[in-house]
Amino acid sequence: MGAAEEEAEVLGEKVVELTTSINNILGSLQGLEKWIPCVDSGIRELNKAVDEIAVRVTQLEAVTPTTPSQAAQAPVGTASNRLTRVTHPKPSRLRSKPWSRVSPNSTIRLLILSWEKHQRRE
Repeated sequence: MGAAEEEAEVLGEKVVELTTSINNILGSLQGLEKWIPCVDSGIRELNKAVDEIAVRVTQLEAVTPTTPSQAAQAPVGTASNRLTRVTHPKPSRLRSKPWSRVSPNSTIRLLILSWEKHQRRE
């Protein structure tokens, strides 16, 4: 009987350790749930910014590039009464989807910053 009692005691200790670990994991998950809305908000803002950039890139790609001689003939005036056309020296770089130029590290940094921002609020 002594061996069985020792084994039961060891199993009891392991159950206590397992329960403690599960409670720690549960606490961590509950902490994560608190800042998930901040991450969702950050992702929505990021998606909105990417959509705005995509619209702007599309507009810029649709504009006929000016030659240096046309740029020299542009009227002189304030920015409020004329438009200045700017072209990229390598427009093919602008043809990719804007979100394809966002690295996974940027997304991870955004998540970390959102989480840190949430932690400061508490």
